Amino acid sequence: MELKQCEDLTTNTDTFNKCFNQLSPMHCSSNGTKCISLSSCQYYNEKSCIIGTDGPCIYKLPFDKKSGQISCRLKQCQDVIGKTLDVCLSAFDSSYKKCVSNGSICVDFNNCSSYTTKIACASGGLDGQCAFTPIASQSNDGICKLFTQCSDANSDKDTCLSNSKYCQWISSGVTKQCIPHTCLTYNSKKDCLPVPSYDQKSFLLCAKINNICQEVQPTTLTMETCYINSAQTYIWNTSTSKCVQCKIKTDNNVAPNSQVSTKSSVLLFTLAILFNLYF
Repeated sequence: MELKQCEDLTTNTDTFNKCFNQLSPMHCSSNGTKCISLSSCQYYNEKSCIIGTDGPCIYKLPFDKKSGQISCRLKQCQDVIGKTLDVCLSAFDSSYKKCVSNGSICVDFNNCSSYTTKIACASGGLDGQCAFTPIASQSNDGICKLFTQCSDANSDKDTCLSNSKYCQWISSGVTKQCIPHTCLTYNSKKDCLPVPSYDQKSFLLCAKINNICQEVQPTTLTMETCYINSAQTYIWNTSTSKCVQCKIKTDNNVAPNSQVSTKSSVLLFTLAILFNLYF
């Protein structure tokens, strides 16, 4: 016996909800009169413009256009009025699409440099944590960039304070800036450990002098403090009685990892999730 197709259904065919699961695991849509096979959004009329094989649909003007012919198309983040991050995060199933707010509408979750508002920038990017620089004082509009060092957040107190392990926020009169910790601000009264940079690729070396933790050069460290106070990057040379930098062992036989991690998904597999999200 030949399997039924969506078009073969004869009862409960006038709405999307009624048609969707009738032939489960196959899914169907409705054109308002009969059940029809799922297709991409662009082929639907207004009544069937709900979910397509390419994702959730919307009956609206062409994307990013203020004029033109209204038709069914794939729904985008920008179609959602979302003044808060929570609204935008819930606009789509997370396995399909992620949106953040720019303060007015939702926008695609993207690299930091693609954002132009403080609210979007604070949501973080595909490439990591972001830092914001306004184009005017107290402005929500400005430049967003990937946060890679404390000075990137000279105009972004929140980002600076969220990285308090590496940075400190200085506010004195009109001067406001985000700077790396000193030996004194990083350590407690008892400790005097090296201060890591944000990327943890370098350290500010510290030692107690006159009972005050302060920056030192590695050559001034003693046999007892050389290894610990240099973040384990220097070692005491017994032959020269000096604190010298450790040699990095390299292995030329190790081939670079050429495996590329790719993210793939079968859209039809997520249709049931999308259905539960919208209905």
